[in-house]
Amino acid sequence: MGKDNTILTVDIGSRSLKMAEFLLQDGNMMLTKFLSRRVEQLEDEPVAACFERNYNEMLLEGGFSAKEVRLALPSSNSFQRLSKLPAMIGNTATIGKIIEFEASQAVPYSMHEIEWGYQLLHHEWEETVEEENENGEVEKVSVKNEEYEALFVAVKNEDVTCYTDAIERSGKKLISVELSALTLFNAAVVSRINEDECAMILEIGAKGTCLMIADHRRIFMRNIPIGGDTVNAQISREFGVGDSEAEDMKRHHGFIALGGAYEEPSSNLASTISKIARNVMTRLHGEVSRSINVWRAQHNGNAPTKVLLAGGGSAMQYTVEFFNEKLRLPVEYLNSFNLINIAPTVNRDQLQASASMAQAMIGMALHSLGSCPVDISLLPREIRKQYILDARKPYFYASAVALISCLLISVVGIGEVRNFEQQRVEKVEADVKKAEAEVASVNSFKGTLDSHKSNYDQAAKYLDARNLIGSLMENLQAVIPSDRMWLTAFEPYVPAGGADSYNEMGEPVAAAAAEWKRLTPEQFNAITEVKQLRLNGYVIRVDKLDKTSDRNLLIEFVEAVKKKPEVFESISYETSVDGNSNLTYFEIIITLKDALKK
Repeated sequence: MGKDNTILTVDIGSRSLKMAEFLLQDGNMMLTKFLSRRVEQLEDEPVAACFERNYNEMLLEGGFSAKEVRLALPSSNSFQRLSKLPAMIGNTATIGKIIEFEASQAVPYSMHEIEWGYQLLHHEWEETVEEENENGEVEKVSVKNEEYEALFVAVKNEDVTCYTDAIERSGKKLISVELSALTLFNAAVVSRINEDECAMILEIGAKGTCLMIADHRRIFMRNIPIGGDTVNAQISREFGVGDSEAEDMKRHHGFIALGGAYEEPSSNLASTISKIARNVMTRLHGEVSRSINVWRAQHNGNAPTKVLLAGGGSAMQYTVEFFNEKLRLPVEYLNSFNLINIAPTVNRDQLQASASMAQAMIGMALHSLGSCPVDISLLPREIRKQYILDARKPYFYASAVALISCLLISVVGIGEVRNFEQQRVEKVEADVKKAEAEVASVNSFKGTLDSHKSNYDQAAKYLDARNLIGSLMENLQAVIPSDRMWLTAFEPYVPAGGADSYNEMGEPVAAAAAEWKRLTPEQFNAITEVKQLRLNGYVIRVDKLDKTSDRNLLIEFVEAVKKKPEVFESISYETSVDGNSNLTYFEIIITLKDALKK
């Protein structure tokens, strides 16, 4: 089932205000509320204040509850122009500039002072032309032609805002502003005019008449400054009454006098008013005929085949007969009630009395069902901008929500990351503290180990030192070249001057060496480090008289000692020969690579 909604249509006339509420349901329209009243403007009352007063009173009186409003303005205050566009036109922007230029030429106001719109019309037709063929014979050829036209409509800003501001203040949403004549045109085309016929629509209002011609898909529109007020003005001059009294006299006694041999009315008042009305309508007929000629001559239009009447001025008696007589065309009132259903709650007597003025509201309601033949909106720029902004607000709100959500997600994410990193830092700090404690424990154990190792190394050194003397003796014993050589003394050798008695090569100073035998046992025991050893011994000479063999043997020993540099650093020796025996005494001083410490 389709969605139900309601629409309020407001038709502003020069002397009347009509309001109708439609229920739109499943593609159908139902008239649920209707109200019409004659508007009397108070003395010195602005138009805007007069409209707002009557509009608010009718809202309460009729109980109109629809939130959306479509507004129709009187055509008498508008400017219209039908312009032909060049055959070769560009894009939409180019068309808009051409039409704006045409509008600026037609309207005596700045483009910033008006609300305007246009409708692009496409016109196609065929015509027969004579052309010569290849044989030189003339033959008739059908040629298709097409052209674009633009119907331009404009209204002064102040003539729109004086009504739209009041509707906005009432809390309603204004969705369109149109000319009442164009809404009539839409209602007529949809309900009464076929696509293949040309019809003329006459909206006779109080201040003027709007003539429209619907020719297939084309439209011609012209304002004629002759209407119901023209009749009132003539009555006022004839009888010397005010405008309000003249309107009442026209309503109660007025009709259009018939041409030819007709019986005069019994009332002189009615007879006079009928003649006045006929004179005014005759003038109107002259303007209508001239407009038809302009349409046909300048716009290559077709002749109308029927006439449809609308507007409060057309309600005068014998209006149909008058135009039928003058135009010699079928004339009837525009009746588009076949497009709608009427609710039982509607006052049908009031609706019938205002039938000629209710057609524009049906045309407005058609917009809510779909596209119409003519769709020109004069909604003020400020309202359009506000609606565009309102339409974008959900996207703004969604963007704001998305932005805030992103910020919240970012904050939450940053917080989560921060907490995660904080936990990692705390875990790492705990691991570091644990590692530091373990390192400290290891360092403590290492210190203890180093201490024990130092003690062990010291003890090992003592143990190694204990065997060092024996090792030295074994090394010396291993290099003794012959059993004819033996050692008698193996003892530390420290010069009498102590450590200061050595030269840079680690050898004792001679004077200090000479003092050796002078050391007492106490001095000898006080020595803490020995760098040199003193070896005493003998070599047996086989031949007592041979003085070289023992020396060679000693030299061989010395050379053998020098071949152990990892133990012995240097060696020196002295010998003495005992002349009474075959023994040679020797004394050897060996410098150790590593000193012996006590």
